[in-house]
Amino acid sequence: MLSCLIFLITFSCAFSFNNDNSLDNLHDNALAEPEYDNLRNVLNEDEEAGSAEESSGETTKRSGYQKALKCIELARFVPNLCDNVVAKMDCAGFCNAKATDALQCGKKSPSIPTKKKNTKHTKRRNKSKQAFKRIVGGKVSKQGEWPWMVSLFTPKKGSKPEDQPEQICGGAILSPHFILTAAHCTNGSDPSKWEVYVGDHDISIRNETYEKKHKVKKIIEIETFIHNDPYQHHDVSILQLDTPIQLDHENKGRLCLPDDDVPFATGKQCYVTGWGNTVHLANKSMILRHAKVELVSKSDCNKQESYQGLITDDQLCAGYKQGLIDACQYDSGGPLVCAKDGTYYSTGIVSWGMICASKNYYGIYTNVRHHKSAIINMILRLSDDL
Repeated sequence: MLSCLIFLITFSCAFSFNNDNSLDNLHDNALAEPEYDNLRNVLNEDEEAGSAEESSGETTKRSGYQKALKCIELARFVPNLCDNVVAKMDCAGFCNAKATDALQCGKKSPSIPTKKKNTKHTKRRNKSKQAFKRIVGGKVSKQGEWPWMVSLFTPKKGSKPEDQPEQICGGAILSPHFILTAAHCTNGSDPSKWEVYVGDHDISIRNETYEKKHKVKKIIEIETFIHNDPYQHHDVSILQLDTPIQLDHENKGRLCLPDDDVPFATGKQCYVTGWGNTVHLANKSMILRHAKVELVSKSDCNKQESYQGLITDDQLCAGYKQGLIDACQYDSGGPLVCAKDGTYYSTGIVSWGMICASKNYYGIYTNVRHHKSAIINMILRLSDDL
């Protein structure tokens, strides 16, 4: 259904917080009371150290309090955060406080009844007579079924100032502040040109019941991504939102980063979601769809009849030898998710591929597990000015 080279320019976790520097004001299930005592001690010590650093002329202005906040946010969607070598450095105070596992991610919503839309107050976008044409091998998703899924809108390349933004890519909610997507989607673009829609289901209609638009404050692409690389290695980008997502409804939720203790083997059936083309270079779907695809070994993906050795460790393949089911244009940046015991993990990011759903040509995804530490580091760097 849904992967391929896109020809156009193609996180939020636990909480948002007030600025009065009080842990008690973390309103989205911050840490339970027993953990507060340990963290308060750490925060008090780090605040004093931070003040000393600033008064001595150090350029670093991050206080112990701010460090703890971003680490709490990461702990909501990064399994075993304190085992990660990158997090150990920046989140030492948080980890030393021995806070319990605060993971709150990767849970699918039960299907949410679709409420009647007030057509007097809704506007259509991306009008298309082919809005409901079937995606390649995919199925229509229920509203809220994939609560981390977001649609990304931006003006089309070469469009006029008066033209409306169009859905170009997908992405996944990591936390109230951060969205995970593909670097070939953002491609060095201006953050102010992007709109992120959470709770979106039908991209042809604005103001759906659970839909909310967010502006993008910053974009950070992984340092190893090379612009104009035809094979799109290290295809990772993080969007920092201008306003936090209110995770106050079951159809808006975080997706977990990979758990080092939960590997997924070749043949594992996973899901890819998006609003992409129903057939290669055909019309996109206006309704969110999903498809089940199998993880494929690198050796099979690199066979002579397939990608002939082009696929490296920073990428992974998913689909079927016979084709028929795949991601496609406009699905780029969306998540490939695999589940273990009812928890879904970000396994891949839709990146590229040959003709959608073609025999021997699997969909190519960014390997999220390979980039896990880099993603954590990217967020830690962006989190300085939450």
